[in-house]
Amino acid sequence: GPSSPPATTLSDAVASRKAMMVPALVVNALFTGMQPLASTALEFGALVAFASAGSAVSMPSISPLVLDSTSEEERSKALAMRQTVSDVGTLIGASTMGMLATSVDVQTAIQTVAALQGAAAAFFAYRVPSAGLSK
Repeated sequence: GPSSPPATTLSDAVASRKAMMVPALVVNALFTGMQPLASTALEFGALVAFASAGSAVSMPSISPLVLDSTSEEERSKALAMRQTVSDVGTLIGASTMGMLATSVDVQTAIQTVAALQGAAAAFFAYRVPSAGLSK
């Protein structure tokens, strides 16, 4: 059969998805927040690459984490809510970032995104169980 992407394989192999997700979310937030400090395109590209690596490692763990942390009867609702939150976040996030970039400046918009990513990392660190129901 088809092979899984490396981040998914890693997520399935670790004992605690949370232990993989929280550091990856922190990496994403830190390197996103540093992007306005870049003085060259190369520096900016490197910061985007590191932020993207954090995102690439954390994203494949979200749905499995929901499944691990939810009873079988509630899984379809939990996955639907996860998708809804993701879609709403995409719509509101892009609009809000555009408004901030236009009305304030791009740096403020980027650092707002980084702050929200940091808040997500803190939420996962303090509110998500380390071990799920099925793992």
